[in-house]
Amino acid sequence: MKTKMFFASAIFLLVLTACSTASTPTPIPTSIPLDSNRDGLITPEELRVTIETMRKLVGAIEAEKPELAAKLSAEISVYEEALTNPIGLDIWSISQTANELLTAIDEINKSR
Repeated sequence: MKTKMFFASAIFLLVLTACSTASTPTPIPTSIPLDSNRDGLITPEELRVTIETMRKLVGAIEAEKPELAAKLSAEISVYEEALTNPIGLDIWSISQTANELLTAIDEINKSR
């Protein structure tokens, strides 16, 4: 009888643990690597990685902030087109877009 009660308690505890961990949403990652090696120079490859990361993060916020996601997606598209001539890219604009995206992600993570 004690064995059955032990197993019933153990199963109940496992189910309870599984339910509590499954209901906790995973936070959206909050980093965008602009100058990943911290040498002060931003290479075209680092720009590609930055823009790809931003594109993925926009997809992650699309369900909760669709208007902002559409705006940021349009900005990122401009940066993607400009990658053919990275010298003409405005790093300040890319940084501002990244900051806006990270702020939105932070708000979403806090609301979860």
